[in-house]
Amino acid sequence: MKKRQVILADNLSDKIIGLYGLGMSFKDISAHIKEMYDTDISHSVLSQITDKIIPNVKAWQRHPLESMYCIVWLDAMHFKLEKKGE
Repeated sequence: MKKRQVILADNLSDKIIGLYGLGMSFKDISAHIKEMYDTDISHSVLSQITDKIIPNVKAWQRHPLESMYCIVWLDAMHFKLEKKGE
């Protein structure tokens, strides 16, 4: 923590948003933070942190879709040939 910083959640906000983006519940995030950093974070603090990204999520959901999207499918097999006598 930086000098005079008292809220650990400020440093963890990017990590919390990442965990939230992966689909973890507030309960799971709280347990993870407790296990990793030995500190408790309330559901209200988690909610305040994740609410910061709601406008970005809403904007992304409203953006217009393209009429066509390109899909590339790659498939491969790899064989290792062994020579006789090796």
